[in-house]
Amino acid sequence: NQNIGSIAYLNNGNHMTFRADNGEKMRITGAGNVGIGTAAPAQKLTTVGTASAGVLTPSLMVANSLADNDSVAGMVFHNRYDANSTGFKAAIVLDGDDNSNATGVLKFLCSNEANIANPATLAAHSRMKITPAGVVSIGGTNVTAKLNVVGQGGSNVQLQNNIVTGTGGMVQIGFINDNGLVGSIQTNGTGTSYATSS
Repeated sequence: NQNIGSIAYLNNGNHMTFRADNGEKMRITGAGNVGIGTAAPAQKLTTVGTASAGVLTPSLMVANSLADNDSVAGMVFHNRYDANSTGFKAAIVLDGDDNSNATGVLKFLCSNEANIANPATLAAHSRMKITPAGVVSIGGTNVTAKLNVVGQGGSNVQLQNNIVTGTGGMVQIGFINDNGLVGSIQTNGTGTSYATSS
């Protein structure tokens, strides 16, 4: 029964289908788009999984087959800024980070260097990481709090209200504990105020 499993090119729809277990599993359209779990891929690769309410059901999994505490799995990105560019520019990776229980650290890598031929070189350009404990570190390696921001001069963190220039909208940092809002730092365009609940 060719409907159980087959690879076929359909002239009337100008696409190629891959069938298994009596159903279409993948399609390549005439535009070169690949669809897994969908018959109408809108991008070069579109994956659609079976969703369940309140349950994580990934449509795509990235893994490394190396059985090692320091293994790395991830995706790399290449932006072709001209016809001769060949290098890697950014990556999102899960780094085992020598962790004995293999929980790993999620790292966001980005480089302004031209034509990085080896994606492993991007490891030296870590910009942000999230640890298994939920700690976020931006620009630094000495993780001491839930959010760590390390700059290279100037403002490390900037907050801006999405307002029309010159209207003096307020920007606020709030401090909350189990009792609710207990303090804040506010600026209204003309001055800065500090408030506490005590």
